[in-house]
Amino acid sequence: MKRIILTLVLVTIGIVSQAQIAKWILHPEYDSVELLDNGLFKVRQGKKFGLMSKDDKKILEIKYDSIADFSEGKALIFNTKDEVVGFTNEEGKVTNISGNGLQVINDYPYFSCGQVVLYGEGDYYLVNEKGELSQPYAYAQPFFYRRAAVRIYKDLLKKTDTYWAYMNSENGTVSPIRGFDNDGINFLSSISMGKSIVAYKKKFYEYDVKTGNTTLLVTDPANPKKTVVTAQGSEVQIVTRGSDNPGYSVMTKTAQFEFDEFMRLQKRRYKGEGDFKLFEIDEEEPIEYTTSLNAYSEIGGRLSGILFDNNEQLLPPQFNDVGELRNDMAVVKLRDKWGIIEMDRSNDFVFSIDDKDGVNRPIGFLHDHETVYLTLKMPPYIKANLASVVNEDKKCDISTVHRQQVENVETTAITYKCTLTIPEDITDNQEQEFTYDFSVKYDGLQSVKYPVKVKEWYIKNFKVERTKTTPSGSSITVEFTVTEERDISSGNYFREVTVETTDGSSVDSNPTKISETSYKSQIFGIEGTEVPFVVKIKEGKCPTIEYPFTLSTKTNTQTTSSTSSGQIRRVTPTAQPAVTTAQETRTMDATKINIRKPGTGRRNPPKTGRTTVKVTPPPTTTPVKPVQKPVW
Repeated sequence: MKRIILTLVLVTIGIVSQAQIAKWILHPEYDSVELLDNGLFKVRQGKKFGLMSKDDKKILEIKYDSIADFSEGKALIFNTKDEVVGFTNEEGKVTNISGNGLQVINDYPYFSCGQVVLYGEGDYYLVNEKGELSQPYAYAQPFFYRRAAVRIYKDLLKKTDTYWAYMNSENGTVSPIRGFDNDGINFLSSISMGKSIVAYKKKFYEYDVKTGNTTLLVTDPANPKKTVVTAQGSEVQIVTRGSDNPGYSVMTKTAQFEFDEFMRLQKRRYKGEGDFKLFEIDEEEPIEYTTSLNAYSEIGGRLSGILFDNNEQLLPPQFNDVGELRNDMAVVKLRDKWGIIEMDRSNDFVFSIDDKDGVNRPIGFLHDHETVYLTLKMPPYIKANLASVVNEDKKCDISTVHRQQVENVETTAITYKCTLTIPEDITDNQEQEFTYDFSVKYDGLQSVKYPVKVKEWYIKNFKVERTKTTPSGSSITVEFTVTEERDISSGNYFREVTVETTDGSSVDSNPTKISETSYKSQIFGIEGTEVPFVVKIKEGKCPTIEYPFTLSTKTNTQTTSSTSSGQIRRVTPTAQPAVTTAQETRTMDATKINIRKPGTGRRNPPKTGRTTVKVTPPPTTTPVKPVQKPVW
């Protein structure tokens, strides 16, 4: 089994949201999930295990008591705690060897050189990739360097007398050691770093499997004949160590050897030496995984989220636990079940807030709220019925009743009617950019917040026109009409109309309502020849709109009828404006979404740099209509 090293790119928690999608590659339906080296997932439901693939496909039925890790493309499977019932390949094809009561040795359930060593009823067996069992052996270890150390029965029927030999994995026959006959071999270790320890006729040798040479071991090279390492008795004594230090020890007259649980030499010490000399053991190159993901939780929070690349959020806290992180994957626990999510770097959520006709352009508020379309585009693998938009900042009242959705091979889209409340700091003379925050609930996940920026402005949709002036001594009663340019379907809205003077005169600030559109107000204490006053209109949370007028008091019959309309900037008190606003139709590039229902468009925002036209009435007793010129 290969060792795994996980390199985690650590980050500090200073969260910045960036649009990325996390998707399930294994839905949270399992009591445990393990990432295997070959890309499959070992899953458990209750007490049974199975295998799943990255596309959520079941590779091996969830019915086994245990499944080993894969080696050489195969994994042993168990139906009881210890008994091997077979093995599976990476496609889920099972080779059955049940009924033999076989178990693994030394917790090593792995294929090596196409065979696995199993143990049953006092004997050892080599099992090949077809599930075929070898003859029984008195002892066997896994294959290293295509050779396995075994003790072979001379009389297989009686299972008496044994001898040591290396089995060759390529042909299944005994692999001889040059110059040694099998009967004379008293002990063989497994091969590590291309070498092993051999006891032949009670003398110990180092065997080089690459060259086939053997070297007699001595404790004093200066006196080799008298310091040969030999066994203590008639046989080599092998001592099994305890579970806290698994492996074997072999004592000789002048040396001590330490082997691991697979009989590979670890240490040796000769007589007169102090510490053991270490002997290198073959280790497979570790598989190194890197990840840019990191789990985090907010202060005092019990749930965990996922951060990625440069401390940006992938998913906000929503998981009960986070397990292994590997590459772009994370094992996560949602409520009491485990699953796997993966970062999707090639897709994103795309929000748009559109006008009623489905065109992206600045939104003009006629009243204190405006109904638009909120659309979310998603990758096609997300089902529309499993997705919804969450209004994070409560600035948009989403109507789920008017939800529409489209699914095709290219995208999934859902659209809502959304009512926006007019921002407090909106102006009427230029477009301003406002931000709305939304997130997405989809397939049991909650996305990060997505800021959606929209240009907005306020439409002065009222027209104020003075209709009659009645002087009376030092006071004047002025009558005016207030009409509005509105969409009939938008309904009627409450508005507050007030009047103010700007020259020190007093006025009845709350005009009397004569009819649905007509008002009158009395101005007192008039001293000069001109009376400047302002009609103010306030509707709900909208900004106050001011419509300035100037009355001439030179004669009772010589007056000016002034008109002020919806998109006029405030005029100074000395002016006598008589203007209207030219309407300009602008087309902004936009991509329509075919699920939009057509509706009325929004009026275009005013341009800056407008001029004010001052009109001086001619000396006549007949009221003259003011000159109508556009103001931009």
